[in-house]
Parts: sequence; C-alpha cells; structure tokens
Amino acid sequence: MQDNTFKIISKPVIRAMVFLMIALILCIYLASMISKTSVDILEKQKTLVLYQNSQEQAAVLREGFQQVASYVDVVNNIFPAAEDVLPFINAMQDLASKNGMQHVFKFETAALQPVEELNLNKIPFNVSLSGTQSQFLGYLSGLEKMPYFTQVDSLNITSPQSLEGVSQMNIRGLLYVR
Repeated sequence: MQDNTFKIISKPVIRAMVFLMIALILCIYLASMISKTSVDILEKQKTLVLYQNSQEQAAVLREGFQQVASYVDVVNNIFPAAEDVLPFINAMQDLASKNGMQHVFKFETAALQPVEELNLNKIPFNVSLSGTQSQFLGYLSGLEKMPYFTQVDSLNITSPQSLEGVSQMNIRGLLYVR
C-alpha cells in the first residue's frame, strides 16, 4: 500500500517539478530576452540623441554658412592664382597713385617658393616709392588693408635732408598665392 501511495503522490510531484523546471527555464529565457531588449533600447536611445544633436549642429552650420557665403569669394581672392597676379600689381599701382607717389614694382623671381605647411606658394617682390612722410603713411595704411595676403620682410626709407621732404622708400615683401 505504501508503494501505491508513493506512486500516486510521486506522479503529481514529478509533474509539478517538470512544470516548475520548464517555468524556471522559461523565466530565465524571458529575463535574458528582456535584458537584451533593454540594452538594445538604451543603445537606440543614445543613437537617437546623437542623431538629434547632429541634426541641430547641421542646422547651425547651414545657418552659419548662409551668413559667411558672401565672404567666400573675398577669402578665395586673398590668395590669387600664381598665374593671375596682374590684379595685385594693379592694386599696388593704384595704391601708389591714390597717395600721389611714384611707384616701381617688380617681382624678384618668376619661380614660386612653396610654403608647405600652408599648401601655398610665395613670390618675393620689391616696391620702390618716392614721396613725403604723410604719403608713405597713407601708402602703408592702404597696403595693410589690401585684400591680399602679403608679408613685408623689410622697409627702408632714405631721405636726402629730413623726413619732411621727398624721400625714397623700398619695400621688400612676399605675396602668397595658390
């Protein structure tokens, strides 16, 4: 009789344990799926935030570009093409004329000197001028405001008597070109 009772009781207990094991395995599987889905959702939220930030930054850049677009040609003209330096020579001549000075301009060499760190070239030039002190100051002020990227290497002024009379000025510099 005990054997029979054991059989009667053990069958439902074994079934309950099997169902409990299946339920436990199913719970563990579902918990891992929930964890994986949570990680995916968090990664997608981070990606969405990054995307939204990049869209905002792109909008700011578009707005900024519209503000500076009119200056792009001015910036491009700061570095004239190496084969198109005539406008620079004419601008130097006009500057001397505006200040009432006699002017002789020449490039020291036709060969370009590379400036590797700027990805540009430079051409050395000399300008000889004659005029008064106030004309020189006007010329130098205009030279500083010219829309070209230049560098003055040396400035030499010689005067026969005093700076009040007509003096000679020699400027040695570099014109940066593309």
